[in-house]
Amino acid sequence: MGQERFADVVERFTGGFGVAADAVSAESVKQWQEELDRNARRLVNLGRLATAAEPRTGQTPRQLVYQRNKSRLYRYESGRRHRTPLLFVPNLGISRPYIFDLLPGGSFV
Repeated sequence: MGQERFADVVERFTGGFGVAADAVSAESVKQWQEELDRNARRLVNLGRLATAAEPRTGQTPRQLVYQRNKSRLYRYESGRRHRTPLLFVPNLGISRPYIFDLLPGGSFV
């Protein structure tokens, strides 16, 4: 939206309510333009958020070793091998364990 077109809109809007066109200051027009631009950017961002795909989780290959009720024990594949395996137990009451495995090749687990 060009500045001239917006100024015409402001003139028509204020003229319709008994306010003289010369009573609208350039500062008011500038503030209205900035607010409209901000709202346009907000709508674009809202559209991006609404159409965004869910992130992929749990991308590191794993093998189910043991399962009992809701508890599961996985062996995660890695290029590194250690003599003693590491048992990682996340806080099950607060967060889901898949948040530690969001990036392929850069997983916390």
